[in-house]
Amino acid sequence: MQGKPTPAVVAEAITNTINSPLVAGHTCNIKRCTVKPLSVELHHLNGEYHIVHRYIKPKAGLSKATFIENVYSIYVCSETGKIHHCHAACDGFRQLNNSMNVCQISGEQFDGESVMSWQLSSRCRGTEQFKKGDPLKYSRKKDGTVINSAHYNISRREYKNIARDVIKTLLFSEKRWKHENDKAHETRRIIEKQVLKYLRACRKRKKTPVYTVLLNDFYATMNRRNMNSSQVIQKTSAEEEAIVEKLTLEVYTYWELVINCTVKKTPSTHFQFKAFVSAVLYLMKNGVKMRSKNGEDLYIIRRDTFLDRALPQSNKLDMYDISKPLFTSTKNAITKSIRDTVERKIKSVAELRSYVQKKL
Repeated sequence: MQGKPTPAVVAEAITNTINSPLVAGHTCNIKRCTVKPLSVELHHLNGEYHIVHRYIKPKAGLSKATFIENVYSIYVCSETGKIHHCHAACDGFRQLNNSMNVCQISGEQFDGESVMSWQLSSRCRGTEQFKKGDPLKYSRKKDGTVINSAHYNISRREYKNIARDVIKTLLFSEKRWKHENDKAHETRRIIEKQVLKYLRACRKRKKTPVYTVLLNDFYATMNRRNMNSSQVIQKTSAEEEAIVEKLTLEVYTYWELVINCTVKKTPSTHFQFKAFVSAVLYLMKNGVKMRSKNGEDLYIIRRDTFLDRALPQSNKLDMYDISKPLFTSTKNAITKSIRDTVERKIKSVAELRSYVQKKL
């Protein structure tokens, strides 16, 4: 060949070389046929281009010095010898999978088509959801009468109910107490194992055991595994209700802060509220602190010492039906939205803090 061949020309040349009689009337499919990629090399020798593959004897004189490039996306059917050149407009049937077009012959993926139009009516837009049910759906007693402290916003009431459930599950539920009991038994086994290991080492070295060392290891293990949390969450029913009510109001305030006051005014559909509640609670363990213009450090999300001691380990959140990857991504998104808002000077730290104090 005088001119450099395109992949389509290469595929046609290989098809003519194989010249299989089984190709006629056969339609390849990756589910029925054994379709494999064909290794094809392009060489240039004495002013001509040469195609090298396993179905042709290479021309004498071809070597690494004459090699130009590999030709990809050439597939061969092992049963019939049919050649398929896969590209965005090939003859392979397309199947949509995760917003990608997948070729049914080779399995290669191609981006789905997108159409932009200057006419607003022709554009694809997200569906806006409106709740047109009873605004007091979550604020009625069993007999249908309205509670005095009712909220006339169905979304707000629903979110607060979700927040209450998550807070109560993480702090005062039966699941939490079961987790604490399991943790106590596991800690006991760990401490007993450490004691026996230390005593065996002393016996082997013929040394007298120092019981203060055992006590230090004991307290270090207890502190590392936060064994005091069971005492912290041991509250009366009235105390539990007061804590849950206070945290519910605070969590919903931070929700409104992120949705209404941050840099992009993030739509509520971008967050799963259940993951948002757990993420904010764990952010409150240390708080989110930023420096104001006058050099003063202000907490946008306040630090709560009770939550610092009372919340379970974050690596155990799957026990409470909370997705850990979603929890981590939501937590990062909250801190990023607050940081971007302050850094881009859309709102100051003092404004964000005053918004929270006003709501609380």
